[in-house]
Amino acid sequence: MMDKSILDMCCGSRMFWFDRADPRAVFVDIRAESHILCDGRKLEIAPDLVADFRQLPFADNTFQIVVFDPPHLTHCGPEGWQGKKYGILSKSWKDDLTKGFAEAFRVLRAGGVLIFKWNEVHIPTRDIIKLSPVPPIFGHPSGKRANTNWVCFQKPGKDLITQLAAAEAQIKDMKEVLRGIHNTAIDPCGSRSGIAIAAKRAVQGDAYAE
Repeated sequence: MMDKSILDMCCGSRMFWFDRADPRAVFVDIRAESHILCDGRKLEIAPDLVADFRQLPFADNTFQIVVFDPPHLTHCGPEGWQGKKYGILSKSWKDDLTKGFAEAFRVLRAGGVLIFKWNEVHIPTRDIIKLSPVPPIFGHPSGKRANTNWVCFQKPGKDLITQLAAAEAQIKDMKEVLRGIHNTAIDPCGSRSGIAIAAKRAVQGDAYAE
């Protein structure tokens, strides 16, 4: 699967794919099962790989595109066709989806695109977007009642990631310098100088405390 550039994290029956056997994609779902729906049609959920979107078995920075279409129903009858088709959220859905977003961005390459699909029949899209560590770029509602939303995200590019890592390193170095000042700046009478007190406050995050 190393030659695949697209990941569908919750493929289900691959309903929105033009080519349900697209050779560029790896299809993942936590379920592998088949059902006969109320209208007699057969629902086939046959992922390439059975896996949990909260803990994907892929290395960091693997895919150019990730598709995330998780279950959106909080409740459904035990034999309901929608539950069979789309799956049902657990009571820990907020934590589950937070982990899902984190995994999506982890396996995306720098600059890669995440396509997120959500139906807000039970939970508003705005509440779900808040769970993503990266803000969305744009989105579009669709469906008869405009309940289904397609939202596009992009993982920060290499330049931004490098800048953030460098800034984090600089902050760490500055804290070490301030700790050194705090440990050595003592006046002849044995009391701390103003710079030592300021350094301590800066390290502890209370620079404006009295």
